[in-house]
Amino acid sequence: MILCRTLAATVLIALAAPALAADTVVPDVANQTRFDMFRQHVTGLLDTDPKITAEGKKATLGALDRIQSRYARVANPAQMSEQDRMDTYNDQEIINTITTHAAPDSRMLCERIIPTGSHRIKVFCMTVALRAERRRTAQQAMTQSANNTFSGATIMRHPGR
Repeated sequence: MILCRTLAATVLIALAAPALAADTVVPDVANQTRFDMFRQHVTGLLDTDPKITAEGKKATLGALDRIQSRYARVANPAQMSEQDRMDTYNDQEIINTITTHAAPDSRMLCERIIPTGSHRIKVFCMTVALRAERRRTAQQAMTQSANNTFSGATIMRHPGR
């Protein structure tokens, strides 16, 4: 039991640290043996924790299956593509959010983006709540910008009037 708690804590700490920065490198994934131990621990939690709903169990098992299929495609986790490592990280965040009973919008979500004016892919990680807030802010800016235009021309306001 202590080994499982230690393993779970180690995985959580290892995953949280690199995701705090806005522009991050895709985190490394555990080896197959560590994942098998993690899967066994999480499956045990699903069976014993009454706070985890049937929907949460289904989402957790789906994430575990997706991670397992990524491991099955490569001989060594270091051979995983950056996209597979990022998807594995995102699935691990789903599992951690459900098993720790964290707020759903506190989950970290990473995506690969090519910034405007660049040809290099960057990985950006942020919480679901921050992503929603940025989306709302952008929508408000677009609405406000649309309200300041007339027939395709911008209404110019003189600062002195």
